[in-house]
Amino acid sequence: MAIIVIANRNVNARHRARSLTQIYARSRVRNGKNGRWKSCGILFFLLCLLFPAACKAHPISLSDAFVEVQEDRLLVKLEVFVEDLYLFHDLKLNKEMMLPLAEVKRGAKLHETFLQQRFKILDQRGNRLPLKFVKRIDDDLPDFDIHLVHLMFFKLVYKYEVDLKEQPRYLTFLQEFTHEKVVLPAEVLLKVKPLHGKRQQKVLLPNQPWTVRLDANDESDDDEKLTPQQRLEKERSQTLGITSYGETYAFLYLEPEETRLEILIPLATIAGSLEMKLKPDGVLDLEEQQEMKEPIRKLLEEQISLSVDGEALAPILDRLDFFGVAFRDFSQRAEPGKISIANARIGIILRYPRPSLAKTGLLKWNLFNQYLYQANLAVIEGDKTKKETLRKIEKQNEFAWQFPELPDDSVEKQKRAQRAKILEVNFQPGSSPYRYLRWLMLPLFILQVYILVIIWRVLNSGSGYFSKKSVYKAFLFYSAIVLMFTPNYFIHEALSDVINQTIKPQIHEKKFPQITETLLTEIYAAFNKRDEKQIFSRLEEVVDGELLRTLYLEIRQSMTIEEQGGAVARAGKVKLVSCVPAEKKDLKSKHDVNSSEDPRENHTYRLKCKWEVPGSVEHWGHLHQRTTSYVALLAIAPRKTEKNAYQWKLTEIELLNQDQSVLKTTVREF
Repeated sequence: MAIIVIANRNVNARHRARSLTQIYARSRVRNGKNGRWKSCGILFFLLCLLFPAACKAHPISLSDAFVEVQEDRLLVKLEVFVEDLYLFHDLKLNKEMMLPLAEVKRGAKLHETFLQQRFKILDQRGNRLPLKFVKRIDDDLPDFDIHLVHLMFFKLVYKYEVDLKEQPRYLTFLQEFTHEKVVLPAEVLLKVKPLHGKRQQKVLLPNQPWTVRLDANDESDDDEKLTPQQRLEKERSQTLGITSYGETYAFLYLEPEETRLEILIPLATIAGSLEMKLKPDGVLDLEEQQEMKEPIRKLLEEQISLSVDGEALAPILDRLDFFGVAFRDFSQRAEPGKISIANARIGIILRYPRPSLAKTGLLKWNLFNQYLYQANLAVIEGDKTKKETLRKIEKQNEFAWQFPELPDDSVEKQKRAQRAKILEVNFQPGSSPYRYLRWLMLPLFILQVYILVIIWRVLNSGSGYFSKKSVYKAFLFYSAIVLMFTPNYFIHEALSDVINQTIKPQIHEKKFPQITETLLTEIYAAFNKRDEKQIFSRLEEVVDGELLRTLYLEIRQSMTIEEQGGAVARAGKVKLVSCVPAEKKDLKSKHDVNSSEDPRENHTYRLKCKWEVPGSVEHWGHLHQRTTSYVALLAIAPRKTEKNAYQWKLTEIELLNQDQSVLKTTVREF
C-alpha cells in the first residue's frame, strides 16, 4: 500500500510540474523577452510551492551569450552564474550548505570545456565552427565560500573566438546545457550582432536550433531613406515572406477543383514527433532523407486531418522535399544533397480532391511537440488571404470554413449556349451557283419512265418472236429498268458533289477573332483541370480528334515553368492580339489537300493568329507569374456535333513563334 501511495504522489507531482511549466510558458508569452527575469521569479515562487527543497537548489540554468560577427572571426562571450557550475559539474557542498571557493574554481575550469562542447555554432551546410578559448573573467567571484542560495548572485564570463575563412550568410546556434539536476530546460539569452545592421536576439532552449541570416541587414545608402514599413517590405521580399527560420508555416489553398495544404516546417521541429534518434547538429545524407519520408507521411496522416461536411478525406501526398537553410523559393525542386538537421526545412504538399457538393470544411492540426507549440496558417482563396494561428490550447488547433459556391448549372448552361452560338456553322446550300442542277433528276426520271412505257408496249404488241415467249419479255423489261435507273445514283452523287463543293459556310471575316478566341479560351480552360480525363474531355469539344494529343503535349510544354521544377502553370485569361486569314506564302502544300469523306467538312479556313496567355504557379505563398506570347497558323473547319449539327473546331496548329516574359515573383501578405 505504501508503494502505491508513493507512486500516486510522484504522478501528482509530475502533473503539477507540467501545469506549472504551462503557467511559466504563458507568463513568458505575456511578458515578452524583456520579462524574462519576471517570469523566472514567478516560476521560482511556484517551484517553492511545489518542491520545498527546490527553492534551496535553484534548479534553473540561465545564461547570456553574445556573438559579434567581424570580417575574419566571431567573438563569442558567454556569461553564466556560479550556480551552473554546481548544477553541471557535481560540485560538493560542505556541511553548512556552502560551496567552497576551491570547488568554484575547479568548476570554473571544467566549464571552459563544457561550454566549448555544449554551445554550438554551425554554418549553412551544417559544419560545426570550433570555439577557440580566449580567456575567463572571474572578477565577480568573492574571496569566500558561497552559500547555496546565493549561487545566482555571482557570474563568470567566458570568451571564445571562431576563425572565419569567408563571411558567412547564415549561422545556426544550439545549446545542450542539460543535466539531471536541472528541473526545467536551461535557457540561454543569445544576442547576435551582424557585421552590418541591427542586433538580433532569442532565448535558446536545449537542442532547439536558431538560424540567423547575417546578410539580411546589409544596407545600401538608399536603404537609409526607407521608412520602417518599407524596410520590412524589402526584407519580406528578400525572404519571400518566410522571415523566420524556426517557425512552422502552413498554407491552405481553397480552389475550385481541390483543397491543398502546404506545410513548411524545420526538420529539427518535426523530428521531435518522430521516433527516430537524430543528432541535433548532425547531417542527413540522401539515403537517410529517403528513409525519413515514410515516417513523416504517417505522422502527417495521424496528426493532421481535413474533413468536408463531417466526412474525413484521405490526403494525396504530392511533394515532400528537403530544403537547406539558404533555399528561399520552395516552389522549386532542391538539388539533391546532404542537409543539416539543425537548419534544414521540409516542404510538404497534401492535396484533397473537393467533392462537387462540398459546403463546409474543417482542418484539425494536432502536430505539436516540445518544439512546436503553434503554426502560422495562411488561408488563400483566389486573391484573398486570411491569417490564422493554430495552437494546442483552447481548441485553437481547428480552422473551419465554407467553400465558395460553385457556379449554378443554369449559369454554366448559359455559358455553353453562348459558346455554341459563337461556334455554330451555318450551311446554306441555296448559295451554290449550281443549286439548279438538283432539278435535273426530275426530267431525267420522267424521260426514263416514258421510255420504259414504250418498251413495255413493244414487248406486249404480240408481233414478232417476242410474243411467243413471255419469259424473255419479262427479262428484257427488267434489264431495261436496271440499265436505265442504275446510272441515276451516280448522276445524283456527282451533282451533289458539284453543289456541295461550292457551298461556303456563312461567316464574315470579322467573326474570325471571336471564333478563334473562344476556341483558345476553351483549350486553356481545359488545362486548368487537374485530372487528365477532364482535360481531354473538354478538349474534345473544341479540337478535332487527330490534333487532340499533339495539342495537349504542345500546350502543356509551353505552360511549364522550368524554373519552378517543371510545374504546369495555371492559365489566365486569353488575350487575342490579332487574327487574319493566312496568306499563301505562309501555307504549305499539305494545306491544299482535303481528305475528309464529308465534302461539307472540307471547308477549312486558315488563319494567322497572335495571342497571349498569362500563367501562374503558386506554392507556400509565393506567386510566380509569366506571360507567354504565341504566333501560329490555325486551321478551323466545320465538324459534326452530337446533335448532328456543325460547329467550328480547331483542326491544325503550326507554331511559328513563342516568347515568354521574365518570371515575376510576388509574395502573399501573411
